[in-house]
Amino acid sequence: MEELVSLKLTSGEEIICKFVSKDDNSWVVKDAHSIIMLQDGQLRLGPVLFSADKDHAVRICQRAIAVYSDYVRAEFANAYNQAVSPLSLPTKQILKG
Repeated sequence: MEELVSLKLTSGEEIICKFVSKDDNSWVVKDAHSIIMLQDGQLRLGPVLFSADKDHAVRICQRAIAVYSDYVRAEFANAYNQAVSPLSLPTKQILKG
């Protein structure tokens, strides 16, 4: 099973992704998403590489990783799972007749 990790790159970008493996030069990850802050202060997730095939792993140069954590806060893990899930869950609504 691939582990969910949080990475802070030397560029300042923070990403959440599934860790696959690493070697001396790079980390292999899947479903990498950037944490983006909107003007109103809300956070959103967006793909790191819009042009890459989302079903394939990508490599991140190990020198580009400043900090990482193998613990991702629950609210970010939930948002990430919703962003990468092929299923769309309906929001709860009150129906008035």
